Amino acid sequence: MCKLILFMALSVATAQASSTRLAALGMLESGDNDTAVGAVGEVSRYQIKPWIWRQYSTCEEYQNRELSSQVAGQHLAELQRVFRKRTRREPDDFDLYVLWNAGPTYYGRIGFTKSRVHPVVRERAQRFANLRQAMEVQLAKVQPARTTTPIRPTKASPKREVAPATPAQPESLLPLFAVPQPAGLQSPMFTIIPLTTQPQSPALNQQPVLAVGGLKAK
Repeated sequence: MCKLILFMALSVATAQASSTRLAALGMLESGDNDTAVGAVGEVSRYQIKPWIWRQYSTCEEYQNRELSSQVAGQHLAELQRVFRKRTRREPDDFDLYVLWNAGPTYYGRIGFTKSRVHPVVRERAQRFANLRQAMEVQLAKVQPARTTTPIRPTKASPKREVAPATPAQPESLLPLFAVPQPAGLQSPMFTIIPLTTQPQSPALNQQPVLAVGGLKAK
């Protein structure tokens, strides 16, 4: 797994380096002008000589940005391969531009020595290296390179809403002594016996009974 992650990181870094090199080449060689034609017939935004173009494509749509980027990328990779084979080291941005502008034959003739490069080519090679470095810094700010596989957050299960617990009510003792209540009573604790509007006088034929000593009054 670690080797796979490292391989993926290197692949992303290589692709990013290739894209910024092509972008810097197009800007420096023609100002990103797809219709540009050089003094000796160089074509496309990358100013590739037609005989070199034909080594990678038979299509002559020089103004096609996608096609010219493919041709330029393949030619740049071939120049890197030749440089590694002859010097046993990786070319830096300065070396790549000298190879692109003057060719591997010229660079090999001066021993692949930077100090011996023609001043005009050397100045442009330095500009190319500076431009690509600035692009790398800007790209790192916008889209930082990832060296590890991002961890996908697990989907959290939805939280269940729990109703707030109601405070426990004290148990009433009334059910233990419950008695049937007549209809019309308002409360089991305090009863109000409805009164008629006018109190009824006792019947005339009824004599009051006084419960005094259990004897009737005379």
